[in-house]
Amino acid sequence: MGKKILNELITNTKVEIAGAVARSGNFTTKECMLDCLKAAVKFKTPLVSGTTGIEGVDLKEYAAEVPILWSANMSVGVNVLLKLWFKHKEKGGIGFAVSRGGGVIGDHSVMFVNSDERIELNHKAIDRTTFAKELFKQQYAIRK
Repeated sequence: MGKKILNELITNTKVEIAGAVARSGNFTTKECMLDCLKAAVKFKTPLVSGTTGIEGVDLKEYAAEVPILWSANMSVGVNVLLKLWFKHKEKGGIGFAVSRGGGVIGDHSVMFVNSDERIELNHKAIDRTTFAKELFKQQYAIRK
């Protein structure tokens, strides 16, 4: 994911790369997220993150200091499905499923079901670039 973000930075005329940090191993850990949150507060800069597995991290505590936008998935398609799901979940008969494995980057479905029929909407992420592009859109939005 870091390479996709760097490629987006390189081709983006609205930003200038001031520096980069290389981190060995997986940068999408709870510990790394905590480091990023602390750095955002220290340097008074907004933070956009899609890091998952951060249960127990109190984002509201850090958001009291700096703007924070967090989503487990930065894909526009998935967020449209989630919006539909949350809008109708109180009515029952709806499910949201996610599968990932092998070469699958993201495969998401939302189903609207009653006793007579089922409607399914599917989203398939083909390339991680979609997540990197959305990250920049959200970064611009959070700074407004």
